[in-house]
Amino acid sequence: MGLFKVDLARPESLARLIQLLKPCAPFCLPILGTVFHSWPCRSSADAETLTRLHLWLSFELDSPEVPALFSAIVLSPVDNNQARYFCSVDATPEKPTPDEKNHVSEFIEAFLRAVDAELGLSSSINMIVGSDPPTRTGILVGSIHDKWVDTLSLIALGNGGCTKYLLPPLTSRSSPPATDDRRLPEDLTISQLEPSDIPILKSASAIPHADEYYTSRCDMSVCIRTNIEGSPSLPVAWAFPHADGSIGGLYVQPQFRAKGLAQQVIEAAVDRLRMGEREEEHGGALGWNWVDVMENNASGERLFERMAGAGWKAGWKCNWMMLKFP
Repeated sequence: MGLFKVDLARPESLARLIQLLKPCAPFCLPILGTVFHSWPCRSSADAETLTRLHLWLSFELDSPEVPALFSAIVLSPVDNNQARYFCSVDATPEKPTPDEKNHVSEFIEAFLRAVDAELGLSSSINMIVGSDPPTRTGILVGSIHDKWVDTLSLIALGNGGCTKYLLPPLTSRSSPPATDDRRLPEDLTISQLEPSDIPILKSASAIPHADEYYTSRCDMSVCIRTNIEGSPSLPVAWAFPHADGSIGGLYVQPQFRAKGLAQQVIEAAVDRLRMGEREEEHGGALGWNWVDVMENNASGERLFERMAGAGWKAGWKCNWMMLKFP
């Protein structure tokens, strides 16, 4: 199995990568989302930041013909060296064939060998708050389609399942912007997260992140705050774009629930993500927005089912797997 590095610092390589993956949307979105959103503060996909990403394909990007079966994986140093994986047959409803399983297994193992031997990187993130972070044993790979779980189970140290909910590219708006304060009670206002909010974010999250990661998300985040004269402004509901382009971190303080704040935060996050300079960067990628709702998160599932009228729909099951080095 070949493993071919893509030089993202070359504008022609980035353009060709987008051309390759665009017909594979929405299944390929976390790959492009990682390219566009690992550093959301940058003005566009520039060479300085893209050289810090590591992206591989199972074939040469400059090949004259694209194979029907191919894989792509991207590793970002943001948030403890996580990776995102995509296979060209993710969209097919059929069960994977033995050849497809072998392709995925060999590609992932080649990727893990390259990261271990050539880059010396590993994921030190613990998948659950309160658990011990793993030693240098592997890479946390996200957005693995559910059809590959059995194929990769022998090299998996842990696995967390999610359902993707997706919002297709928007062409028009029939309602006021969600960032409009007039939709909120007088004692609330909408802005963004600040570094001083990080202790509150960490105490509310079921998934641990470093302070530096939260800081990198603040500029594109959405936060509804208290707005009471003479009192400190406190965050009561928020969300932010993850490094793979998905909208995540959604949380509403218990005393403010059942007031529609979660939906407004999501709508505002979608508005904010439409502001990319390049059309490909709108939304998480290619104009799409998506969230990953963890297994057994019934309230999260109900929220996006209620938002079906705004275009949100359930997609497919995917997995976050800690894959050990060979």
